[in-house]
Amino acid sequence: MDFALVKVDRPIVDHLPLKLHTNGDVSIGTFVYVLGHPSGLPLKFADGAVVSDVTTNGYFVSNLDTFLAVTQDPRY
Repeated sequence: MDFALVKVDRPIVDHLPLKLHTNGDVSIGTFVYVLGHPSGLPLKFADGAVVSDVTTNGYFVSNLDTFLAVTQDPRY
């Protein structure tokens, strides 16, 4: 997993930080979405996807609308 530490130069108002799932496992049937800039394109938001399989090593399969082998975009 990639992380970034960002320092802002003013208070952030009217927005809440994104809550990350940091413990437990993802379950089959969990709703997920993704945000990203595939191949440098403008921001893409894909939602309405569901986890269909979970592996023993922490990976999951879903029907997210993403490019093949995109690894840099977080899945929520």
